[in-house]
This record gives sequence, C-alpha cells and structure tokens, in this order.
Amino acid sequence: MKSIKFLSALCFVFFMTACTNDDESPIDTGASANDLVGVWNLTEESQDGIGKVTIEGITLNGTITSTSKNIDASLTITENPNTITATGGYTEVITASFATLNRTEEIRVDLDNELNQGAWSLNSGVLTLLGGSETLDVNIIELSSTTLKIEIPIQRDVILEGNEVAIDTTIKMTFSKQ
Repeated sequence: MKSIKFLSALCFVFFMTACTNDDESPIDTGASANDLVGVWNLTEESQDGIGKVTIEGITLNGTITSTSKNIDASLTITENPNTITATGGYTEVITASFATLNRTEEIRVDLDNELNQGAWSLNSGVLTLLGGSETLDVNIIELSSTTLKIEIPIQRDVILEGNEVAIDTTIKMTFSKQ
C-alpha cells in the first residue's frame, strides 16, 4: 500500500516539477518575435522522461509519460510590451513505471499555473518567460504562421514521502494560431 501511495504522489510531483532531457528536438533558431504575436490554442501536450527513486535504500529507474485530453487552453502573446497570458487548462493522463510498479493517473492542469505569465523575450529560438521573480526557458521547436511547438525541459531532485526522486523529463506542447 505504501508503494501505491508513493507512486500516486510521484506521478503528481513529476508533472508539477516539469522537465529536462538532453534528446530535445532541434530548436528553431529562426523563430521571430513578430511570428509569436497572437492567440495560440493548445492542441496537444505530452511528456516523456525518466526518473530515479530510492525507496528504503533500493534505487529504481523508471519512465514517465503523459498525454492530454479535454483541452481548453490558450496563450495570448503581445509585443510592445512583450507580454504572455495563459488561460484555461486540460487533463493530463500520466503513467509512471518503476520496475513492476506502474501507475496511471489523470490530473487537471491549469495552464496559467504552469507557464510563467508576464514579460517575455526571444533569443535564438529560446523563449524566456519572466513571471514575477521566476524565469522559464522554453525551446521553440517549430514556429509557422499556424503552428507553435515548444518543449520545456526540466531536471530536478525532490524529496517525496522521505524518498529522493531525481526527475529528468520534457513537456511538449503544440499550439495552433487563432
């Protein structure tokens, strides 16, 4: 029972701490700030990553994946001033697998809680979101007049229920322009 409770909490932590992974797609270094301006509807969100957890002295390597459903979220990006506003949300279906322990959970995600809102800047295909005292670097993988694909890498160590969890994952989002 302790393992099931731990995996439930682990799935939640994986999502909430979102991600880094070195096998990213190539960054679109030609992305221009002018092309970002507009309202972008989220059409897909997924996550692929790995985790390492130590439970009672035993280290387990595992995977975490996710897909999205019930999507009703968008980004509004303006220029002069450069601001970004996220609204709405989606349901994320997360699967975590560690040895013989497998767990799938659905979590409702509010996009405005996940992306730093406020000012933004763009440099060589990396969109930096400046929300309050925090910054978030987002890799632009594709940017056209109709499609925006981003990846958010995250790498983090956390303590969960007394166990050390190392997270290395990437959230991938696809948007279509209104």
